[in-house]
Amino acid sequence: MSAFSFFMSTQAAITAEDYEKLGMPILYVDTEGRKKIKSKESYLDASYQLLQDGTVLHSGTAKIRGRGNSTWDTFDTAKKPYLLKLDTATSLLGMASAQKWVLFANATDKTFLRNDCAFYIAQTLFTHTGWVPQERYITLVVNGRYEGLYCLCEKIEVAPKKVQLPDDESFLAEVNIHGGEQWDFTSPFGVHFSIKEKEGAPDSYYEHAQAYLTHAEQALYSAHFTDAETGWQKYLDVQSFVDWYLINEYARNYDARFQASCYLYYNTHTQKLHMGPIWDFDIGFGNDKNHESYKPNGYIVNTRRWYLQLWQDPHFRELVAARWKEQRTQLQTVYDWLHLRAQELQAAADLNDRVWKTFGHRQWPNAPGYQKRKTYQAEVAYMLTWMHARMQWLDSELN
Repeated sequence: MSAFSFFMSTQAAITAEDYEKLGMPILYVDTEGRKKIKSKESYLDASYQLLQDGTVLHSGTAKIRGRGNSTWDTFDTAKKPYLLKLDTATSLLGMASAQKWVLFANATDKTFLRNDCAFYIAQTLFTHTGWVPQERYITLVVNGRYEGLYCLCEKIEVAPKKVQLPDDESFLAEVNIHGGEQWDFTSPFGVHFSIKEKEGAPDSYYEHAQAYLTHAEQALYSAHFTDAETGWQKYLDVQSFVDWYLINEYARNYDARFQASCYLYYNTHTQKLHMGPIWDFDIGFGNDKNHESYKPNGYIVNTRRWYLQLWQDPHFRELVAARWKEQRTQLQTVYDWLHLRAQELQAAADLNDRVWKTFGHRQWPNAPGYQKRKTYQAEVAYMLTWMHARMQWLDSELN
């Protein structure tokens, strides 16, 4: 039997009773003609229903497509993420009203907790990165087939109750080697920026954003970059750059080396460039064998691009150390929160594994030892052990 045939037969064996008894919200999506979702560029017309305990909370028409980069294109991750675009903006499960919603598959994160954990840290400890996306765990059923445990997540965008920008000179950008936006450019120091599209904005809007990012970078790399009046502090919001750094360094997040999914925005009220919102931690917290970032020792975020240069300023290093010492004792609340969250997800994660068979098997780019971690509890224990070791290493460096 082929791997695909095995997946199809296992999936068919999951009944509605199996996932209904989990007690979590269920999102049903049906594409027109029950077409398979094959593209992350082209939407399919669809209808949706969101249920909780048998009660329909929301329903309507929508469009759906694939999303993501490595998680969409990599053969190892058969379980795919999606972008759901409702025809009418709607508040789902207590989150802000929106049309576009991210459906995280968490295919590479067998705990389903890494993004959620980073969001929790940003909401409770290192809180200067601004708005933090919310997400809700759901069961996803597409065209009558159980797809597994997903996260329904708010999409990063300029909107009320999300990234709020005061005027037409403010902008949202992303460091993203994959590009794909209306206005992409590579800075003089090799950073790939995408200026997020603003409906109806003229070219001058994007030109202004590119010019500001370039000026900020030139100040950062100038001979006087440590000068508070003329260097990087003139352009960059100090608190957000420190907190964003600590969240990502604690997670040893490979993408946060100013490679991908690094968001930042300019606010004319503060006249500063702010780091945030935070995003994309599925290969953080010890879940990535690339460049040995699964090891709890060693720096990663400050090894490339802007943060490498910031680390050359003793003042920035002092700010990072002071902020770590200020919040470090509160990290115990994160471990307690993770234990509770994992208990809540246990049954849903086990049902998900009946289809996708991830525990004990390779899912790009899992850290060594995954063969021995054959249960959900083992994956959670690995993450918690790694986090404790990471905290101890940062203590030795920053205290």
